[in-house]
Amino acid sequence: LDAYVVLKENLLRSAVGVAFLYAIRRLGGRLFLPESTRLEILSGVQKRGDDAVCKVENGLTTIQSLIGHKPDYSQPSMSDFRSAAEWRLDELSDLIQRCEITLDIYHKALMRVTDHRPPAKTREQYRDCLLWECLIKTSDDCILVSADGDFMDNIKGRDKAKGSCLAQELAKESSGQVSLYLELKDALKAVEPQLPRPDLEGTADTIAAAIQPVLVNIQESQGWHSGPRVGADIELYATER
Repeated sequence: LDAYVVLKENLLRSAVGVAFLYAIRRLGGRLFLPESTRLEILSGVQKRGDDAVCKVENGLTTIQSLIGHKPDYSQPSMSDFRSAAEWRLDELSDLIQRCEITLDIYHKALMRVTDHRPPAKTREQYRDCLLWECLIKTSDDCILVSADGDFMDNIKGRDKAKGSCLAQELAKESSGQVSLYLELKDALKAVEPQLPRPDLEGTADTIAAAIQPVLVNIQESQGWHSGPRVGADIELYATER
């Protein structure tokens, strides 16, 4: 996962993030984390946290102007955000495959940028180049999740959700062992067939049973009656819970 994906999914605490971690554990996979990506995540958490604090401060200023005083509020510091992100990565350490970046990797990434090769074909994406150079050193089949344009094949009309959109030059370099997805939910859908199927019908029955008492009260007050449930359409993610 590139750093943006990890940040977008709130350090993999979002519904999709938690489901993806569950999938990794069930499939015996690993979360590949080069040192450059780890540092980018820590810096990104600090930036997102600072932006959120600024929004809160602006909101409190508005509240103060409306009620005459500012509510008590203790905001986290930049170091608090960084420490929390480090703790989260430590919490996931059993799933993480770390990758130290050697001088050779730094050099190869720099040559990609200067030669305008993917993933730095149109922009100077040095961190993406570091991620790629680390990735192709592994011998395993990999899923790469990134929406950065220079990872992608520019063939029009290709279904970007099917993991077949990696730039041709990169696909050749990786001998077809890397599949690219633009969003984590797309990668999750790709591996779902390998996971135990959730009990969708049982879930539908549970939801219907919870709704039924409320429905009966409405029926009695309005003078109408409902028939049996005729179907259900449920989308859910399996997690460890």
